[in-house]
Amino acid sequence: MFGLWELSQERTGINGLSMEKEGDKFTVTVQKQNPGIYGYKYKIGTSWITDPANDAMTDGNSRLVVPGLESKNMEALAGKDLELPKTLKLYGDDGTSSDETVSYTLKDPSLSDKVTLKDETINVKKGSGIKTVELTATAGNETSDVIVNVVENSIKK
Repeated sequence: MFGLWELSQERTGINGLSMEKEGDKFTVTVQKQNPGIYGYKYKIGTSWITDPANDAMTDGNSRLVVPGLESKNMEALAGKDLELPKTLKLYGDDGTSSDETVSYTLKDPSLSDKVTLKDETINVKKGSGIKTVELTATAGNETSDVIVNVVENSIKK
């Protein structure tokens, strides 16, 4: 069971991830994960166990580290400035993490007439019709994706 990738059938009504046996090993294929630290366990019958081949633990679960610069999904209101994070977490192979100062660039430079990106501030022109802006965050040699979902109007309650 890998973090939130799949939840147990008892909690969600769906099955977990199936494993395949290859020789004397079992393998599982998961979708690509963003950099970070994930916990997982195996379910055998009705029992949950940690991975006997992995002694790295996180909160009582076996630990899997996906190294790299974290990705972000954010929401912006069209016509209003949105402050982007000045730092993102960089995860090392060994599970260590550090906050790294990042810079941002538009993935699609043709949007620059409707999207203002200055330092850590983004503003999408109101009425532009843009729903999503993809950015590249860079810290040294590391890059990651930052997705900004744009809404035209905020709903006040």
